[in-house]
Amino acid sequence: MKEELKENIIVLLIFVLIIGALVFWIMSSRSAPEEEDDVRYRIPLGNSPRLGDIEAPVVVVQFSDFECPYCGAFALQSFPIIREKYIDTGQVLFIYKQYPLTRIHLKAYRAALAAACAAEQDSFWEYHDILYENIDALEIGDLQNYASILELDTERFEKCFIGEELKSRVLEEMQAGIDASVTGTPTFFFNGRKVTGALSPEAFGAEVEAELTE
Repeated sequence: MKEELKENIIVLLIFVLIIGALVFWIMSSRSAPEEEDDVRYRIPLGNSPRLGDIEAPVVVVQFSDFECPYCGAFALQSFPIIREKYIDTGQVLFIYKQYPLTRIHLKAYRAALAAACAAEQDSFWEYHDILYENIDALEIGDLQNYASILELDTERFEKCFIGEELKSRVLEEMQAGIDASVTGTPTFFFNGRKVTGALSPEAFGAEVEAELTE
């Protein structure tokens, strides 16, 4: 009886090993999941602020947050060099999209609304710069004061900003980021290929070159 039980156990173990090997072979024979570098997202450009030639071979979309220190570092340190080297030379069309991380940056949404209102007066990039230069001063009064410093039509700005007239536009851009699996800022898309983090001019240039040689 004991001998028969022992044989049954051995047969069961062999069976389990065969099944395990079969499962392993099936799993390993499947194609590997697509790497993030191979994914190309379709980002709607809409009316988002932009710089560069509309016919540029590389379209870069940035999702950013005005209260994000990494976004600020990119805007103040890297972007001026990138703008001169890649945007002004016609290689890159650069699109900025609002992506305030409202759960951790309580003033970012307000700043996004204010920047959208500045864009209505063709002053987005000037307002963009002043916000990142004053990243720790984003109260309502500060945002209003920056409009005055830039000599915007303050009455028009107030109506747009306080009345949240462009709320739907900001929310649309945030939704575009959600649809493209954006989880943090800054996040960039080079012809739809996602790259995360505050890129140095050298890193940004490498991504542009990768697109130009593809």
